[in-house]
Amino acid sequence: MNEEPHGFFATLSDLQQRFGAAKVSALSDPWESGVERSDNIQMAIDFADANIIGAFIGLDEFTTPIKPLGDDVRRARDWATALAGYWLYSLVGSRDWASDHEKFVQLRSEAAADIKSVKLGGTFNAARRADYEK
Repeated sequence: MNEEPHGFFATLSDLQQRFGAAKVSALSDPWESGVERSDNIQMAIDFADANIIGAFIGLDEFTTPIKPLGDDVRRARDWATALAGYWLYSLVGSRDWASDHEKFVQLRSEAAADIKSVKLGGTFNAARRADYEK
């Protein structure tokens, strides 16, 4: 039995909810075979996880990997779906979706800017190293 693609911050269902099931399926299929490629979706989710976790490695404040809490679970899921969506869009290039280019670039840029704001001291509710070192 195949497991649904998932990561630390988002799942296939989250991507489908944000972009639509048909769009996610089409973006996962660079050869236009009509078959959803769960391996490509998993790679997109892994890319998002690596970017988010990597952004916070070396910061003493948060645990590694970063573990969002409360409302910021949704915020991290938004980052992950934006980054994974961008990765999937990049996989197929501008094939048939030239109008989506700006949308996916904007989503990636907004996620990166928000992550950077947290790194620079913005508020983010997540597990803290100090909580585990007591």
